[in-house]
Amino acid sequence: MESKDIQLLRELLTSLDDDVRCLIHGVISPKANQIAQSFYEKMLSHPESARFLTHEKVDTHLKRTMTIWIQQLVSCQDDGQIEPFIHHQIEIGDKHARINIPLVVMTMGTMVLKQALFRLILESDIPGEKMADAIILLDQLIDLSMAVMNRVYISDMMTDAKDQQALKLQSLGIDMALQTEGLRSSLFDWHRQVLGLLMDVELTVEQMPSIRRTNFGLWVLHKGELLFPGSEEIENLKDVVKQIDESFKAAFKIRSDGWTETMRDHLHEIDHQVTRATTVLDTMTQRTMAMEGGRDPLTKLFNRRFLRTILQREVRSSINSEEQFAIMLIDLDHFKQINDQHGHDAGDAVLRQLAEILVSTIRAGDFAFRYGGEEFLVVINAVKLPTAEMVAEKIRATIASHPFAIGSDTPLHVTASIGVALYDGHPDYHEVISQSDTAVYQAKNSGRNQVVFYQKPSQ
Repeated sequence: MESKDIQLLRELLTSLDDDVRCLIHGVISPKANQIAQSFYEKMLSHPESARFLTHEKVDTHLKRTMTIWIQQLVSCQDDGQIEPFIHHQIEIGDKHARINIPLVVMTMGTMVLKQALFRLILESDIPGEKMADAIILLDQLIDLSMAVMNRVYISDMMTDAKDQQALKLQSLGIDMALQTEGLRSSLFDWHRQVLGLLMDVELTVEQMPSIRRTNFGLWVLHKGELLFPGSEEIENLKDVVKQIDESFKAAFKIRSDGWTETMRDHLHEIDHQVTRATTVLDTMTQRTMAMEGGRDPLTKLFNRRFLRTILQREVRSSINSEEQFAIMLIDLDHFKQINDQHGHDAGDAVLRQLAEILVSTIRAGDFAFRYGGEEFLVVINAVKLPTAEMVAEKIRATIASHPFAIGSDTPLHVTASIGVALYDGHPDYHEVISQSDTAVYQAKNSGRNQVVFYQKPSQ
């Protein structure tokens, strides 16, 4: 459903006073470049916004795009220009979310922009009776345009937060399966130990092992709550620890009475809670292992869902640490022929084996994605050009020499074209992906089965 902000912006654009709009256009549009220059000079002077800006980015790209946006905002548009203008505001909001610009920076930018535009109107020769209308209209245009951008921004940021949690659970999946075995063993060991010690009347309660101090209890009360905040399973496990603790203390108090009915009731309750805990642990493991929403079902690599989350983090890390990362796009050569000549099952087998090659070749801190079809994307972290070259060439050579098993007696030999781009500091990660895509296109056109590094066009 379309948001109210978009509806209001469309209504405003379709009901504008053409005379006032064109008066604004006559004052603002000729000075749009000057306004953009002044805008970025002020934004560069603020520490909050300067983190996302450099003089080079402003001069080569941002000033030009801001100039165009100002001109579109105040242009005497006909009805055919309204929908493209609205769509452009949505694209800007999405870009702001990708770059992860704080709302406070966008609010500050809006204030700086309004001051500059209103000052021009007040200093213009617009007739007095029209000047107030011009300022009110300009204020509405800016506010509604920003409202559309911010709604998209907030929606994207909420999606990012959910994806970050899903990514954490994905990463936990295999570890959780291993941890469950350890937690179950810790619980069973405590259970056996307590049953053996419970009748030793010489022991004090302080000398008895506490369920809260076992690996199981410590994980539930500390790490588990951190990893699965607010989950029903953690609340159930915390209740298990509480019930076991209470039943154990009650049984300890009457241990000198021997195996009474009451003692048996307490021990049965401990047995019940131990069984309950193992069931909850199994449920948690199955839930985390079953989360395939962010993984490609064929190759088990990440799909595009988590690409944004990971690259936003890498951009922040690169800006803070001044270390570069690289994007590597890998495109299998003549993959359509494999499907056509050997069938889609053979093509799937090749993709699975390629994924295994990537996982075994890249470093532990790198990320591999199935980007789409026969195309894969690798994020190589904390890397300089020589290392990126070495990793890319190693992957290319491994693919070329690997005998791909496709179910027939004769293995298949496959090659890949690889494009690599080093992150150059641009806050929008789409730029480095686009650069690696340009490089892989060049590799294809230059004969395939090779690595091409993106080179900036000469000025």
